[in-house]
Amino acid sequence: MKLQDILTQPEIEAIQKFLDNKPLKNGIKKVLLSSVYEQGTIPLKGAYDPNFNFAMSLVYDLQQNIEYKLNNEELGEKLRASVAGIRLLQQGFKDLESLGVKEEKVEEEINEAR
Repeated sequence: MKLQDILTQPEIEAIQKFLDNKPLKNGIKKVLLSSVYEQGTIPLKGAYDPNFNFAMSLVYDLQQNIEYKLNNEELGEKLRASVAGIRLLQQGFKDLESLGVKEEKVEEEINEAR
């Protein structure tokens, strides 16, 4: 399925304007992906919280005690599902970028000798 099949022309034009606005596009992308890309990182002036990392939070409880509430198979399933979701979100951004390519209209040369 192509995005052009589900979007109206006004929606495509609005998305193209969004993509042309690089600061807005980058800001929105950062907001949507920050919970993914910042998982488990230590902020410059903050404390490290292993519960913020989605993989670690599957094992730790709120008091940071290891609580094996999932067996290895369930843990792997949840981790794999999280990674699949991240990939789908990244693919959505790539698909959006494809709408940013504007088709250039080729003007036909008129042979005035005819």
